[in-house]
Amino acid sequence: MKSIDHFFRSNFLALLLLISLFLGSSAWAQEYSTRGEIYDFDIGDIFQIEFWETSASGGHSDIDNIEIVDKYYSEEEDTVFYTRYIKHKYSSSDYPEWQYSYYYDTVYYYDLDNIFDADNVFIDEELYNGRKISQWLYDAGYLLIENRFADGLGEVKYHYDFWHPEEWGESLRKLTYYKKGEEEWGNHQIVAVDNNPQNDLQIKVYPNPASEIINFDFGDKYTNYYQLQIFSPLGSLIKSILINNNTICLNISHLNSGVYFYRIVDQKENIQITDKLLIK
Repeated sequence: MKSIDHFFRSNFLALLLLISLFLGSSAWAQEYSTRGEIYDFDIGDIFQIEFWETSASGGHSDIDNIEIVDKYYSEEEDTVFYTRYIKHKYSSSDYPEWQYSYYYDTVYYYDLDNIFDADNVFIDEELYNGRKISQWLYDAGYLLIENRFADGLGEVKYHYDFWHPEEWGESLRKLTYYKKGEEEWGNHQIVAVDNNPQNDLQIKVYPNPASEIINFDFGDKYTNYYQLQIFSPLGSLIKSILINNNTICLNISHLNSGVYFYRIVDQKENIQITDKLLIK
């Protein structure tokens, strides 16, 4: 039954695509976007991505709330870097209760002036406030892959559907909400992650931004039980310090300017606090 449904669904999608292309309406007769137009984010932009995957062996689902917290370019200005703060929510068939985490990472996109590779470009007024969509579609009968990107939003949909008599799997990742300045679209789901999930620990970090020395004031509760971890803008651990004093003075004069991150973790590597360090 799944093979029949899959056959009709795959060919129906392909037929719709061909009909739309032949119509040549203004909604489909769009110029191709550049990579820079696709990945044009600003500090403060918020995106919500939902993902689910299922197969014969089980499945899982995720929700990410992503906020752009920093943006900078390479010297040649052909690559853009984005630092993101991510609140993550995860559930699986093995662990059905929602699990929560939060972290920072840095992603980058290059060749910004190049044309974005796509099979077709169109606008759907009901999607993403009418932003231009670039679509790529692959249909081999037993395998269907659809990928969509939108100007200023990056990837907005990835659909993978594989069928074989002995094995099958399907996954879908899609943008369900975004906020860019005053512009909003979709339904926002709050991923409730507390920066201090287990207690009311507090920390003072000063000066921040800093260029030579930065101080961490932990108070009595942190002594001999927690570690201070420093991460680079790309998310690599560059320093880990056992907190055996109420105050740690850290020399950061050898570090390049950028957005770094610190974490306070306990002996079981549970994150207690995470935040940004601005080095100028």
